[in-house]
Amino acid sequence: MNLNDTEYYYIKNAQDDIIGLIDKVGTQVTSYTYDTYGKVISIDGSLKDTAHKINTYRYREYRYDSETGL
Repeated sequence: MNLNDTEYYYIKNAQDDIIGLIDKVGTQVTSYTYDTYGKVISIDGSLKDTAHKINTYRYREYRYDSETGL
């Protein structure tokens, strides 16, 4: 994922949920927490207010629409 000419990479768990983003040196900049059904409970990290708006992949690596919440 590219934001402001900087590359970020996905962190996945064993179920392929996107659980965070790291920068090129491995610093985690965003983390996602989900409920049992895949709804985002929280977004944390230094880029929580910007990166999640352009990162469309979340739970089970499905695309996420921030306008509808689906």
